[in-house]
Amino acid sequence: MTISPAVISSRPSGFFAKAHSAFGVLLLLELCAQFYFIAAAVIPIAAPLTIAVTPDPSINTWKSTYDTFSALHGVNGTLLISATILVLILLSFAARHPWKTTLLTALLFFLVVLQFALALIGFQHSELAPIVGLHGLNALLLVALALRLTWQR
Repeated sequence: MTISPAVISSRPSGFFAKAHSAFGVLLLLELCAQFYFIAAAVIPIAAPLTIAVTPDPSINTWKSTYDTFSALHGVNGTLLISATILVLILLSFAARHPWKTTLLTALLFFLVVLQFALALIGFQHSELAPIVGLHGLNALLLVALALRLTWQR
């Protein structure tokens, strides 16, 4: 009994393939941190130890906690996640993954750019709240695609 070549899939192996997997897991950790930052900003009990320490007790601690975790959410999403995805695209080429994997990784970067645009629209035009609600749906698409790319490889 012989096994059809179509059943046997040769997966890229080597340094770049392993680095691609490691950066995929790093991306998933960064996405989990995004959800934590949202929860810590909105729900005060989610962040019992605040990062921003205000020496003046008259300043609202909840407001400083909200500002701190909102800023962490923005920096993580804008800088770290974008940089990680760009590295994933480069590693996808270097590991000689199939074009489908490379294109899905590029789609991941496009979704991050769309995420940033939706956030900017939300800050500038509060009357467009229904459209800005797509920011959350796009985040779920990002997580789903990142999970697929990480577990696929």
